[in-house]
Amino acid sequence: MSQALGWKLRVKVPLTAGGELDAHEVGDTFHRWIQQRSVDDVAIYVSDYRHVANGPEVLLVGHATDLVLDRAGGRLGLALQRKRDGAAELVPAVHDALRRLYGGAARLAESLGKPLTLFASGELELRLTDRLRAPNDPATAERLLPELRRALEPLWAGRSFSLERAGGDAEPFGARATCAAAPAIAEVVAAAARL
Repeated sequence: MSQALGWKLRVKVPLTAGGELDAHEVGDTFHRWIQQRSVDDVAIYVSDYRHVANGPEVLLVGHATDLVLDRAGGRLGLALQRKRDGAAELVPAVHDALRRLYGGAARLAESLGKPLTLFASGELELRLTDRLRAPNDPATAERLLPELRRALEPLWAGRSFSLERAGGDAEPFGARATCAAAPAIAEVVAAAARL
C-alpha cells in the first residue's frame, strides 16, 4: 500500500516597515513556551543563529515544525517550517501552515507585550522545500501557483492579491503574495484560524 508524502513547506509573515523584534527576548519567550509545554508540536530546543547574516535569528525547533524569527531576504519576520507529517495535498498543507504561523505570530506578540500590528497583514512568502516534488522551474510555477492562489484566497477575505514566483534558481521553489487592500492583521489571524 502506497501512502502519499506530505508537503514540506515554509511560510513567512514579515514585520511591517520599521518593525523590529529583539532576538534575545524572542528566544526567552520560546524557552518559556517549551517549559510550559504550550507549543502545538513536540518542542525540542531553541537555537540562536544571530551570527548568520540575512538568515534565521532564533529557532524554536520542533519534531514536525520549526518557528523561526527570520531575517532571510534582509527583512525580519516570523516563519514556520513544516519538515514532516504535513498534509499530502498542497492546499490543506498550506492552510495548516498558515494556521500555525498566524497563531504563533499572535501568541508571540501577546507574550512580548507588542501590538499584533507589528506583523504585515498583506504580505506572505512561501517556499516549497521539497526540491524533488517542486523543482524551482517554470513548469512548477505553472502547475502550483494556481493551487497556492486557492490556498491563500480565504486569508484575505476574497480581496485581490498578487502571487508571483520568487527567489533565485539555486533556492527552493518560492512565491510571494501581496494584498494591497488587505484587512487588518487581526482579521487575517482570525481567517487563518478558520482554515
